[in-house]
Amino acid sequence: MAAILKLRRDTSASPSLVDGELFLNYTTGTVQFASGSTPLVSNLLPLDKSISGSIILDGDITGSNLRLSGDITARDINARNVRLSGDIFLGDTTGSDNIYVNASFSGSLLPDTDIV
Repeated sequence: MAAILKLRRDTSASPSLVDGELFLNYTTGTVQFASGSTPLVSNLLPLDKSISGSIILDGDITGSNLRLSGDITARDINARNVRLSGDIFLGDTTGSDNIYVNASFSGSLLPDTDIV
């Protein structure tokens, strides 16, 4: 038999939740959850909305169309490697984008022989 999960819902901007409770907040358009003995209320990520602040994801991230904007830093906090594969496009405007490298290259950069 399937279980049904019901969320408490309200328009309160600051709901009083108990540990482990989920809450559908109509005012903010988010699902919130509470954790801890003095519950800390946190928002789950809303879909199709802009959000601000930090998002910390630990583990693999897989997506078929990741759209990132602004300044993006790709690094591994454990000093391992960041790997990119497939076609990689740097810049979007001929003549006005610059590529800066603050490291040495290992391997070879091979130009496309079809470019005139």
